[in-house]
Amino acid sequence: MKRGFTCSICLDTLTDPVAIPCGHSFCLKCLTNYWDHSQKFFCPQC
Repeated sequence: MKRGFTCSICLDTLTDPVAIPCGHSFCLKCLTNYWDHSQKFFCPQC
């Protein structure tokens, strides 16, 4: 599987992918959950 199609949060194939301004992509649900728990709105990969 290509790395570009994998969510770096769940490490699975992107589901409902969303790209953020830095260019990284995540599953919408993964990113929403990450931001809800971290209380910070930054890229989890940068």
